[in-house]
Amino acid sequence: MARSFRSTGRPFTVSQPASYQSPIIPVGIKTPLSLSGNGVSTPFTMNTKVEDQIADNLRNLIMTNYGERLGLYDFGGNLQSLLMETIPTADLPQAVETRIKTAVDKYMPGIDINSVSMIANRSPGKALASFDFVVTYSCVQAGINERRIQINLTAAG
Repeated sequence: MARSFRSTGRPFTVSQPASYQSPIIPVGIKTPLSLSGNGVSTPFTMNTKVEDQIADNLRNLIMTNYGERLGLYDFGGNLQSLLMETIPTADLPQAVETRIKTAVDKYMPGIDINSVSMIANRSPGKALASFDFVVTYSCVQAGINERRIQINLTAAG
């Protein structure tokens, strides 16, 4: 005799209220620090994507000079000191790239620096020297391919 389960009840479905939104999970604090304004979840603006947090961390690493990080004297790209050295402007991009790659290899080994290029050599009048660089990087583990960040180095001003 075959059994029939037609009258065993209704199928169970999980339904969520129409106003339900899945929570956004923060990855890290966005720099420079700013108040989030929502007042409930976090006091500061947060990065919610891994790609944005990696870009933020890389920018902070590159722009930090030796001695600025407590307990890690050699943390950072130490690029500010290059502007006070007697390096010809033509050799500056190579010196910047070497320092950036050295810092990234030591403190963020998952990042591959593809290129560092100088996009402008400008003197805005207030500063003795100002240089803009574009750093192109990849991170296979995070699925980042050929992302760019722009940095500015300005001496005196």
